[in-house]
Amino acid sequence: MRSRAPGRPIAVIGCGAMGTLFGGLLAGAGHEVWMVSRDCARAAALERRGIRITGASRRQVRVRATSEPRRVRDAGLAFVFVKAYDTAAAARRAAQLLSPDGIAVTLQNGVGNVEALANVVGVDRVVGGSTAHGATLLAVGRVRHAGKGPTALAAPAGATADVAAVAQVLSAAGIATEAVDDLDALLWQKLILSAGINPIAAITRLRNGDLISVAGAAALAQAAVAEAAAVAAARGVPITPERAVANLREVCRSTAKNVNSMLQDVLHHRRTEVEAINGVIVAEAERMRMAAPVNEFLLRAVRAIEGACPRQVRGTDL
Repeated sequence: MRSRAPGRPIAVIGCGAMGTLFGGLLAGAGHEVWMVSRDCARAAALERRGIRITGASRRQVRVRATSEPRRVRDAGLAFVFVKAYDTAAAARRAAQLLSPDGIAVTLQNGVGNVEALANVVGVDRVVGGSTAHGATLLAVGRVRHAGKGPTALAAPAGATADVAAVAQVLSAAGIATEAVDDLDALLWQKLILSAGINPIAAITRLRNGDLISVAGAAALAQAAVAEAAAVAAARGVPITPERAVANLREVCRSTAKNVNSMLQDVLHHRRTEVEAINGVIVAEAERMRMAAPVNEFLLRAVRAIEGACPRQVRGTDL
C-alpha cells in the first residue's frame, strides 16, 4: 500500500461508491485521507483493510477512518458524498472536523446540498460541483471505477472560496477538474442528466450504457432530459434540449458499465434520491406553470418501487 504524505488531512464524509473512489484516489496521490462513517464497523474495516480500486483506475491504499468526526483535526477539505437527504447531518460532521478556513465540497446528486452545507459552515466555505465519474461499491472499501468523465467546481454567487485550489487537488489525484463561474447552471446541468439516467436505470435495472442502446429506455431517457432542459432553460440555465440529449449520450457511453447510484439503492432496498432529482424538476415546473409529465411519471414510478418494500427502505451510510 502507498504511504501518506504530510499536510492537512482531507476528510471524505460518506463511504459509499463515490466516497470510496474519491477517497482512494486522493490517498493514492499522497494525502492523509480520513473516511468518516456513522457505522463503527464500516470505519474499522476501512482502517484495517484500506481501499482497493479496480476498473478504470487501480489503487490499493491505506486510509484513516472513524465514526467520530472530532478525531479528525483541522482538515483542509471535507468532501461530502452522502445522499441528498442526509446532507444536513453531514454538514454538522464537516463543521466538527474542518479547520477554520477549511472548505466543504459537494459533488452529490440533486440540488440543495450547497445550501444545506452553507447553513452550517458558512457560504464562503462551500464549493459545489458535478462529476461524471462512475463507481460501483463491491464491498466495504472495495470499489470498481466504472468510467471517467468531466468534473467541474464552482463557488456560490458572491462567495470567496478558492475553487481553483480545490480543483488542483482533484486534478493532481487523477480526477481532471475544471473551475467554472456559474454554480447554478453547473448543478442544473447535472440534475438534467441525473433525471434521465438514474430513475430509468432504477426502474429497468439497466447499466448506463444500455440506457442509450435499448430502444425503449433510450426514448424515455431522451424525453426526460429534454423536458428537464426545457424547465431549466425557463429558469435561466443556458442549455437546449438538443444539448441535453447529446450530453446524455456522451455520459452514458463514458460510464457504460456503471450501475448508477439510484439502481444500486433499489437493488439494496435503500431510499433513493428521486425527490432531490426528478422531484425538484417537477416542483420547479409547477412553480413556473409548466408541464413535466415524463419526470412526474419517473418520480411516481420510483416512489412506487420504494413503497413496495417500506420496511426495507432505509437511509444510507454517513
